[in-house]
Amino acid sequence: MTTRFWQGAAAVAVTLVLMAGQLHAAEKKIRVTGIYSDLYFNQEGGDLLGHEIFIVYTSGGYVAFVQESLGEPGMPGVVPVQVHGDTLSFNVPDPSGGNDEYKGRISAAGFDGTLRRQPARGEPAEEPIHLKRKKSYWE
Repeated sequence: MTTRFWQGAAAVAVTLVLMAGQLHAAEKKIRVTGIYSDLYFNQEGGDLLGHEIFIVYTSGGYVAFVQESLGEPGMPGVVPVQVHGDTLSFNVPDPSGGNDEYKGRISAAGFDGTLRRQPARGEPAEEPIHLKRKKSYWE
């Protein structure tokens, strides 16, 4: 009888450990939606510089409002976002006829990845991009 008791107790303990692991994994799921930004005002030049991305969920999936500022804020674009776990990617048409491809990972701290610029003419260029999860520059 004591052997059966200990076997049962061991089975219960294993079950509890597995359930705790599943609960912990569920808690670690990162929320994709939010604002990711590195926009800042450069006092010296009087320019607004950086990027701001606002990801929302719609009935058609995730979309991003994307604004880039290279001195003056550009017209925001709205584009679909491909999400696979904590990894996402999306393409933003460039005003010159090219394409900007964002790829990276979402965390509680922000978006870390790369921005690959493919101009209509010329060679593509890739740069790292690090955007903090925070309030919008415009708030």
